[in-house]
Amino acid sequence: MKIFEVVFNIITILAFILVGTPIKYNCVEFNITIIVVGTIYLIYKYCIRKQNIIIKKIDIIVLLLCLLPIIPYFFNDYSNLEDTLISIVRSISLYSVYILTKDIKITKEKNIINCIFVGSVILLILGIDEMTSKVLLEYMYKINIPYVVNYENRMFSTLGYANSFAIIMAINLFLAIERTKKEKYSGLFFLFLIGLLLSYSRMATFFFIVFYTIYIILKKQERIYYTYISIANIVIAVIYIKLFEFFIIQEQYWIIWVFTFIFTILSIYVAKIIKKYLNKLESIESKTYIKIFSTLIILFIILYFVGIRLYKPLEIFKDGQSNEEIRYNFYNIEPNKLYSLSFDIYASSISDITDNYSIEIIEENKNYDTMKVHNINFNNFKRKKRD
Repeated sequence: MKIFEVVFNIITILAFILVGTPIKYNCVEFNITIIVVGTIYLIYKYCIRKQNIIIKKIDIIVLLLCLLPIIPYFFNDYSNLEDTLISIVRSISLYSVYILTKDIKITKEKNIINCIFVGSVILLILGIDEMTSKVLLEYMYKINIPYVVNYENRMFSTLGYANSFAIIMAINLFLAIERTKKEKYSGLFFLFLIGLLLSYSRMATFFFIVFYTIYIILKKQERIYYTYISIANIVIAVIYIKLFEFFIIQEQYWIIWVFTFIFTILSIYVAKIIKKYLNKLESIESKTYIKIFSTLIILFIILYFVGIRLYKPLEIFKDGQSNEEIRYNFYNIEPNKLYSLSFDIYASSISDITDNYSIEIIEENKNYDTMKVHNINFNNFKRKKRD
């Protein structure tokens, strides 16, 4: 039985790495492997070890749910045969995972969560690599991970979809905070936090903040400790992200990896300090905390409103070298309305013959399908901002 536990751990970790973008499913071979493993396990259990078959109501319900994709195939009511067959294989493999999880003595919470942590850290490492040197990502393409252009410069790793990546990071944050009494898990908390923040998923971050706040409030005994750990890691993560963005522009990717390691160690060290002085921190009165947080909130609001009035020119070309394509998204655009976009541009080039610069405005629908494209091409151009 031990070998099946090891195989299940490997399957759990590989699931994080191999599952790519939802645009193109790339794990049929992986699903078939899981089905084979599940079948071998059932043969071993019921035919070789002669164990009794115990079927519960939940087993039948899960089986019926997994068999739903077969219905369109039997009634010849599918739109695409290949997609239907892929869906069937995927559902059967999910039921195989359910059987392995249910039967093998692998229900130890620590073991399963550690596998999730390992898979998620690998996913984060691949995410950092995808946004920097893309060395590891080249090998991922060789094992059929779909290629997705990162127009928005958001972290999405091999998933190809930032929101899915953000959800995984948010779930891991909840799992990690429970274990930060062991300081090494504070380092994991920091890593998953930068993953969530670098995904720039507003909705995932918003819901995480809401549910995390409720979670901290309900944790009466560990509330102070978790609050300090969270605040410390948020500060460290914000500093890291600013450095990350700076060195991305400078294309000094090795420094990003060094800072990732240093800041992870720093998070662990800070957790040790918080744990050491926890008794003194817990003796601080609630009124003091209210005053501190109120001051911080007011300061944040002031800085925010001052900040939105400031602007910094976008420097696309530096030292004669071109940057990669830069893209900005405008949301909440309503149909059948006229919008005006203005640009303050200072562009200069040696050649006066061709248009070396262009601005492309793309209209997309809710499914991100391109509806219309507007091109503005220019060469030497200067328009001073009006006072």
